[in-house]
Amino acid sequence: MASARTCLARMATDMESAYIADYPLYRVPEFDDPPDPYRIVGDATDLAGIHFSRLQFTSLAHLVLNRDPRQGIARIIYYADQLPDDSLVLRRADDLYPFPEFEESEDDPILCDHLLDLKLVYVDDEGETQEQWDSESADNAYATPRSVEVRLKVGTSSRPILFTTRIPLHVYRKAKE
Repeated sequence: MASARTCLARMATDMESAYIADYPLYRVPEFDDPPDPYRIVGDATDLAGIHFSRLQFTSLAHLVLNRDPRQGIARIIYYADQLPDDSLVLRRADDLYPFPEFEESEDDPILCDHLLDLKLVYVDDEGETQEQWDSESADNAYATPRSVEVRLKVGTSSRPILFTTRIPLHVYRKAKE
């Protein structure tokens, strides 16, 4: 499906242009500090009885929409959404700094339709994998992943098609020791 290939290409462009705060500019958060605006958060959400991955990160790959000529660092969020006809799609939210509170919106462009499943797997600098990530967490030693494996399943339940790719993050923050 061309839509899935285009989706993976867009995701690769976005992630390969990721922006992070690194040491010494980055500092480990104290108890009541606001979260780093350039953090990477990979979590999941349940929709239509399916567990979908969701990813938030910042990138220099902002897409100009609605004739807004501004450029800069964008917070990008990939998330699954259910349309009124009950079909599932993958959407891409793209907001320039200062980042507003995230709310799912039907105005966010559809990256891929006929979505059956989206699983993201995060790979650390030792090659270990995990299905969730938070670069603001001691659980991840305040590091960012080195790459993200994307498993995108599209089509129909009777004819699913699985696409997989691993996207390197060209910038990353090493674990805090």
